[in-house]
Amino acid sequence: MRFLSHSLVIMGLTSALFCGINSAHAESIAQLKVLCLKDNATACYNLGVSYDNGDGVEQSDQRAYEYYTKACDLDEGSACNNLGLMYYNAQGIEQDYAKAAELFEKGCSLNDALSCNSLGMIYDSGVGVKLDDAQAVQYYQKGCELNSGLACRNLGMMYDEGEGVALDDAKAIEFYRKGCDLEDSDACHNLALMYDNGEGTAEDDVTANKYYLKGCELNSAASCHNLAMSYNTGEGVEQSAAQANKYFAKSCDLGNGDACVGLGLNYERGAGVEKSYKEATELYKRGCDLESSVGCYNLGAAYINGDGVRQNDELGKKYFGKACDLGDQDGCDIYAELTR
Repeated sequence: MRFLSHSLVIMGLTSALFCGINSAHAESIAQLKVLCLKDNATACYNLGVSYDNGDGVEQSDQRAYEYYTKACDLDEGSACNNLGLMYYNAQGIEQDYAKAAELFEKGCSLNDALSCNSLGMIYDSGVGVKLDDAQAVQYYQKGCELNSGLACRNLGMMYDEGEGVALDDAKAIEFYRKGCDLEDSDACHNLALMYDNGEGTAEDDVTANKYYLKGCELNSAASCHNLAMSYNTGEGVEQSAAQANKYFAKSCDLGNGDACVGLGLNYERGAGVEKSYKEATELYKRGCDLESSVGCYNLGAAYINGDGVRQNDELGKKYFGKACDLGDQDGCDIYAELTR
């Protein structure tokens, strides 16, 4: 069984899109400032994004705040969302969840899709407002209708988990699919899981892998890992250790510790690569550093056995202990044995 990719938390700032401008450098910062002085809301917003990201100017939360504030006052919904996120995340200003909620509400009323999603998220979490799943669904619905892939994915999750609406796997699939079509990587991952687990549809490994591939191409570490697992076992694809290693490597680079371990195991076995205990151990270390209990366990075993590293009982015990801390019962048992 594989699990849903959750993101029911406030995300980082929206993409720094220069709305209404042919390219990021088509207008100079000086020209944007002139336009903003003339109450051009888009220019003010773009200046806010520039200062927020340090794009063409020295990064400044204060200046970003000023320009987002003016743009939001001029009814630029995207600016209201970004300003709300600054209040939510205490970015250069004192944290104020209620103010964030107020700004998200304004942005959503101006039909900014990401503002609607942000508003849905705070109702979903009950931060800054009274927790209200039904309200969250309403705002995710509007954000999805306005083509926010993230809002569609979050709406799908509400149907998937029966929060604020009756549980409905078919509806979850509908909204995951739309979110995936809108290039939300985790929507693609969750859609793949529905096919992988046969939830709301017939179990279909081939279709699951199709969506894992798209999620991976959109840099979902979980999708890359699951696709690698499919290639490792030949589940819905022709078995290929080399392809598995390709996707394990990408997932590992994206921060998935279990993928680092999967690649390490293939180095230890010589599957699709030249056998190397040294490479395997380095990958187990990466996995362990990323909180993979299996990575820590395997690293402990490598030190106890001297596989790919100099034999060291103390380090072996240390990593079995960390595996135990991460919930690996076998790691706990061996740690207890080593400490007698």
